[in-house]
Amino acid sequence: MRQSRAVRGGSAADLMPAVDASGSAARARQSENQPFFGALALPPNFPFEYSVYQAGFDASWELDVFGGKRRALEAATADWESAIEARNDTMVSLLANWVGPT
Repeated sequence: MRQSRAVRGGSAADLMPAVDASGSAARARQSENQPFFGALALPPNFPFEYSVYQAGFDASWELDVFGGKRRALEAATADWESAIEARNDTMVSLLANWVGPT
């Protein structure tokens, strides 16, 4: 039942937009013996150490033009409901065969 519920959740998520975010930070150090511009003199307060920060955001949404994703959700829902009913049938069978205290 848990597996069918998870599959149904994945099918439902396919209908929603996908969002992705990323970030990174890096610290670098330039050699003081080999400056950026060859033999050019550097200013006295030139930063040989520096940090680079990057952030990204991406969102996408696939349109369900032909209804394949909706049909997949309906099929996953039917499988989930089938698993629930199979559990209920098992419970009825167990209770029908249970002999109480005598």
